[in-house]
Amino acid sequence: IRIIFDGRSSFEPVVSNMVLECKVPVNIMFADLKDMDGKAVGQLVLQLPDEDTAAAKVKHYLTGHGLSMEEVDGYV
Repeated sequence: IRIIFDGRSSFEPVVSNMVLECKVPVNIMFADLKDMDGKAVGQLVLQLPDEDTAAAKVKHYLTGHGLSMEEVDGYV
């Protein structure tokens, strides 16, 4: 999935908190993030586990915390 960061605090450990709360390992495939006056701007691509329940937990967490995301396939 691609997570879009459009201005939330760059001091919030989004991925770490997600992994701890969901207890689901993810793989960071790509990151292009910049700190602009304390705000995170950019994108992050995560590879989720193949298990549907684990992937759904992560998606629910992200949407519940107001992050924009989209599913991508074969991202390079």
